[in-house]
Amino acid sequence: MNIGIIDLGINNIKSVKDFFSLFGKTYILNDDNDFKINTKLVVLPGNGSFNSGIESLKRNKLDLLLSKIYRNGTLIIGICLGMQILFEKSEENLGKQGLNFIEGSVGKIKSLNCRLPLLGWYQVQSDINELNNKTFFFNNGFSCFPKKEIYIESSLNLGDYKVISSVKKENLIGLQFHPEKSSSNGLHLVKSLLEESNV
Repeated sequence: MNIGIIDLGINNIKSVKDFFSLFGKTYILNDDNDFKINTKLVVLPGNGSFNSGIESLKRNKLDLLLSKIYRNGTLIIGICLGMQILFEKSEENLGKQGLNFIEGSVGKIKSLNCRLPLLGWYQVQSDINELNNKTFFFNNGFSCFPKKEIYIESSLNLGDYKVISSVKKENLIGLQFHPEKSSSNGLHLVKSLLEESNV
């Protein structure tokens, strides 16, 4: 299976490419012309600001490509900033519109119980076995707020604040944590997601 990895040009994606090569033949998507017809999964990773991520997508017409393949039912996995970009907007860059694939917004984490941004291994809660009480690697200072509770797949409870750690809507999956840095838990989770999506 072909797996396209979108390169936003704002961080090193080698670890993401190496990780997903365990599930298929990976290739880099630098612009919309790189897309291969028989691609079954597109991964949108990223670290950095909401604005830089969106601007990179638009500059290379990858926002249009993502809209097209989303409508066609191709599985899309957004990781960290890639998950946030799937939403409508973020308070990190007011006035900057996201991809609008998932109804909701992104806001800064406001917790007094931990050092921000989150960095390291945290345990999440979920009704899904592959997620519930499993630890994953986080590196973020913002959280997503879907307008529909049904989108939420797992969350991270900081005591005074709940971080939405994963969402799912149709053929979209958002992971706030980094599966490629989460050892066997990340591997088992992605394997399960691909099987569930019949990819």
